[in-house]
Amino acid sequence: MKWSKLKEETIENIKVFSISGILVVAFYTLINNVEPLYGVCQAIFVALSPFIYGIGIAFLLNPLRKIIEYSWLGKTKLKPRTK
Repeated sequence: MKWSKLKEETIENIKVFSISGILVVAFYTLINNVEPLYGVCQAIFVALSPFIYGIGIAFLLNPLRKIIEYSWLGKTKLKPRTK
């Protein structure tokens, strides 16, 4: 059977079923290999955890920095940072 004799709808259905089959196989493979994937995610989190903690601490200390900078340093000759 030649591809030129097939209807456009049939060709689209073949494409959809082929892509669906590939996605099902990929998802099945992913589910069967959860433990190595979990190990990789854990290693990435361990490597990034100091940065995540630093961002959290900076987020919590930013209001205190603003109070010190604008109220306490505003009374001195030092000027607050400009944007």
